[in-house]
Amino acid sequence: MTRMARSSLLRRYSLFSICAVTLLGISAFLVPSAAAYPIQPSFNHFLYTNHDDFLYDDNAQPGTEGAALAQQAYDDRAYPHQFIDATQANNAYNANQALASHPIPVGDSASRNGRSWQLAGPLDPEAVSQATYTGRPTAVSGRVTAIVVANDCNATVCRVWLGAAGGGVWRTDNGLAARPTWKSVNNGIRSNAIGSLALDPNDHSGRTIYVGTGEENGSSDSEAGVGLYKSTDFGDHWHLVEGSFPAAKDRSIGSVAIDPTNAKHIYIGTDVARHGSSASNGGRFSPPGAPVIGLYESKDGGRTFSLVFSKESDVVNPGSPNGSDFFRGGVSKIQFSSTGLPAGVGPQVYFSMFDYGVFRSANGSFEQIFASAGGGSVANSATSRTEFSLAPMGQKLRIYVGDTGASPADFYRVDDANVAAATLTDGTNNPGWIKLSNPTPGTPGFSSYDYCSGL
Repeated sequence: MTRMARSSLLRRYSLFSICAVTLLGISAFLVPSAAAYPIQPSFNHFLYTNHDDFLYDDNAQPGTEGAALAQQAYDDRAYPHQFIDATQANNAYNANQALASHPIPVGDSASRNGRSWQLAGPLDPEAVSQATYTGRPTAVSGRVTAIVVANDCNATVCRVWLGAAGGGVWRTDNGLAARPTWKSVNNGIRSNAIGSLALDPNDHSGRTIYVGTGEENGSSDSEAGVGLYKSTDFGDHWHLVEGSFPAAKDRSIGSVAIDPTNAKHIYIGTDVARHGSSASNGGRFSPPGAPVIGLYESKDGGRTFSLVFSKESDVVNPGSPNGSDFFRGGVSKIQFSSTGLPAGVGPQVYFSMFDYGVFRSANGSFEQIFASAGGGSVANSATSRTEFSLAPMGQKLRIYVGDTGASPADFYRVDDANVAAATLTDGTNNPGWIKLSNPTPGTPGFSSYDYCSGL
């Protein structure tokens, strides 16, 4: 019963995670601007009659007022260059740090002379009903892209780290409390756009953690990052992992994985992202010269990274409002596994790739074990996504996969992935997998059919 219960919980968690990241990734360009109107027009008259989101809609078509204003905002930030890149992002960070530490030489009163900037608020994350589009109070939050829980979490001390798409890294030390206390732990990270978090499994104290900057969801306002960062004090201080910058600048790092048998062996997965998005959206294009997206490997603790696997990705179309380069070819998740492998054999690495499916390492190369419904086509780049979760069962490696292309999302499972890859997929179909979803109402699989569209 215990094993069955844990399996059921894992399946529910995997399904929730897959649905959540899929919704985050595609909502920015699938949901039309009109969806931002208040649901209750008679409740909040101001929001309903002063709806001007279109003025800064990053999906506005060329030639429209919204596109012109967004482009002007982007051009102002890029000047004297045509594109915003990682160099300008780093310069902006330096300027912000200098301003934050600079005392005010004169103030509007004698009591303020020489004082530094102080937070004025808001301090309460609650939004009152009068300020929301639905007429219901809510907690203010942006997109959450990564969550990591300490392996030694207990009722006394439970550290949880959270990465936000535009809010940096946060940590609570009392994650099991009724109301956890969170604090920003972004010291040293040159970007507030976060894509991934990973604890080093070789550090049993739990002090070593990595963060990949840049939001990996590929949407028009997914801000690019400035590399991989590492902390050895639970996230209180961070430093750049030097070799990651050439591999991930102007991209996002959607996943980080550290070999559980060798702390110097690190993989990162990079994805499409864009510099320049802000309160007034612009910066919709990947800058020229951005490195190839794919799977990168370091064998020297991050001093250097090499591209070890990639597939065809989208080419920027300068005639579109956002470049039209989306998910295809980006790496969304990486995990190591030793389940079922002979003694003395190093762990295998598994990873998922947008529009293509799931792959794993094998004899110094990589092989596909699940083919995405997206088929690797540019037509499905904006909607196709594959996510997976490893669920070891003794010496058998169970894997759950959520996948969508142009058709409704489906949920799959294989009970033992430690078999020849050819028995799992032929590159188009997946005969070795059990399809759990069912389009027929009332059947056990209906709850996981088209699970991200609200049926």
